[in-house]
Amino acid sequence: TASASHTVADRLKMGCGASLPDASVFLSTPLAAPVSLPLVPATTKETTVAIKQKFLSLSGGDFSVKDMDGNVVAKLDGKNLSLRERTVVLDANGTPCACILEKIFAMSPAFFVYSFSPRYDGQQPTNETQNEMPLYAYAKVWKKAMSIKDEFHICLCTKDTGDNEYEKAEEGSFTGLAPGTLSPKCQITYKGVGCALVDRKVLDWGDLIGNNAYTLTMAAGVDPMLMVAFVAIKDKIAEQGS
Repeated sequence: TASASHTVADRLKMGCGASLPDASVFLSTPLAAPVSLPLVPATTKETTVAIKQKFLSLSGGDFSVKDMDGNVVAKLDGKNLSLRERTVVLDANGTPCACILEKIFAMSPAFFVYSFSPRYDGQQPTNETQNEMPLYAYAKVWKKAMSIKDEFHICLCTKDTGDNEYEKAEEGSFTGLAPGTLSPKCQITYKGVGCALVDRKVLDWGDLIGNNAYTLTMAAGVDPMLMVAFVAIKDKIAEQGS
């Protein structure tokens, strides 16, 4: 496994061109927990899950995100939609744990990931609610405009930023970069350390066998729900042609 001493520059050199770097080289294990309270328990080992394309557009239906062993990591509740397009994501037990909302007015595509419980002691809820349940700021995901290769940033809400504030633009804890122009693939770093890889291919395993879908491979210590949300958002932005 890769050492945490590898910088993002080193890792990007490994992933030059349109191909992703090898997971055994890119992913750092274990990765320090990025937030005090992840949306769901962090991964305990390198984990790969399959995610259906147009995940955020599957209104009216449900879909489970499973790992290669058939374990459910997240569930989509496609029935919870409103005038402001939103998706509620459930944990393996069917408990709502994340709500994804698209920002209406933005210079570049931006989505917000809210949680149903505080992420740190004393965090106050936002003005957003879901089924009368308060929502708490968790992360902002946005795509950088006018970049040759797709570039995404995940800016977290932390005790240092404030209850409903996020890390500064382009200074988010997570960065997602495509390995090539127009590539649907993505390599994700956390503060310069490799934490996840996103591929798109015809699957030869799981419920989506024979379908073109995303595979998300995560290092140990990663919040899988945040990474699933990121892949779903990334796919939605591509669907919109942004």
